[in-house]
Amino acid sequence: MWLCKYDLSKECEGKYRDCVDCVLDKIRAEIENDWQLKKYPSSPFACGLRRAMEIIDQVQGRK
Repeated sequence: MWLCKYDLSKECEGKYRDCVDCVLDKIRAEIENDWQLKKYPSSPFACGLRRAMEIIDQVQGRK
């Protein structure tokens, strides 16, 4: 374990390859929890959020 470069109060458990993956996972989690994505799933805004998650997945090599 080592300390996160950006938040020295947190430890990284080796779950991520680097800090970029950690940050992208946090952004993805915030997008998934967006109330508009859940309440209005077919809105243009929700489509944009889903596309953002697809891009994050591509950058991280998940898809």
